[in-house]
Amino acid sequence: SLSHKYEVIVTYSTHKSGRIKGTKHVYEEIDNVVNLAQYAGTIVGARNGLMDILGIADCKKIILYPQMGAEDWIAGKPLEYWSIKNFGYCNDAVELEWNERNLQEIKERIVLQC
Repeated sequence: SLSHKYEVIVTYSTHKSGRIKGTKHVYEEIDNVVNLAQYAGTIVGARNGLMDILGIADCKKIILYPQMGAEDWIAGKPLEYWSIKNFGYCNDAVELEWNERNLQEIKERIVLQC
């Protein structure tokens, strides 16, 4: 269990209902997302362009690289190809590759990092 209370804030959701139960939604201009991340202290998210921007944020960053479906369009692993550390966007992110088989392990690692 977590020793601190955390709230899940979602900046965007593709969930069919538009909302993910139990989360709070924040709609912020792109110019302010670094400040929002720094205020939050920790961000967890799937690798996307927003993570490129948040690479400069002074906060804990946990970035997830989905393996599912990547074999259809990329040679190698998504983490090897898309790592924001390798791109030089930051050097302090925790980068995790996940798939259907290791999802529970990834959840546990995220909790330990927070």
